Amino acid sequence: MKDDRRRAQLRRQMKALCAELGPEDGQDPYLYHQHRAEPDRGRRRKERQLCGQVARALELALGAAGHPALNATTVESVQPAGTTARLDVVLIGPAGLGAALDAAAGWLRDEVARAVHRRRVPFLAFHAQEVSDG
Repeated sequence: MKDDRRRAQLRRQMKALCAELGPEDGQDPYLYHQHRAEPDRGRRRKERQLCGQVARALELALGAAGHPALNATTVESVQPAGTTARLDVVLIGPAGLGAALDAAAGWLRDEVARAVHRRRVPFLAFHAQEVSDG
């Protein structure tokens, strides 16, 4: 009974101090913010960091390629396909991009391996979107 009166008194005091009560009022701030944090936040940051490094390495390699279709290609996105062991790479370029990518896939992976310092280089799955000049 004494506990109920004390709780009611605390609630009246809190109402006097704020415009409206929320779910976090009366809780330890540390505990409130702790359960809201993303559990995989660090892993996702590392995934985004790796994808950004791969995208930059591919942009540089495509610019230095000896094939005109590869020179005119841009990296649209790099996303992990499940894990970072396999990355889906979407490229936009002129007609004939698919054949040029098939021929240069190993070289592009080697260029990514030189730029991204990891024990195992991720497998790159290229998805070509060919844009016609018409």
